[in-house]
Amino acid sequence: MISNDDLHEEIDALEVVCKEEKDTYKRAALKAAILQIKLAHNNRTNLVRIMEKLGAEKVKPKARPDEVAPTVGK
Repeated sequence: MISNDDLHEEIDALEVVCKEEKDTYKRAALKAAILQIKLAHNNRTNLVRIMEKLGAEKVKPKARPDEVAPTVGK
């Protein structure tokens, strides 16, 4: 699962590209994709809150790839 910080970083990057896009069709399609991502994030947030309210066990976060010690080439 992508972290909130990483998700917001990606959304910000997409919004920059959307603002720079000259083609109105491409800009509209990208804006729709950004809205879909935001909606999915809202659904995830709501599900987590419901789980907390019900006392359900949440999935434990895994280490990020950049935090794992590199093993390639050693």
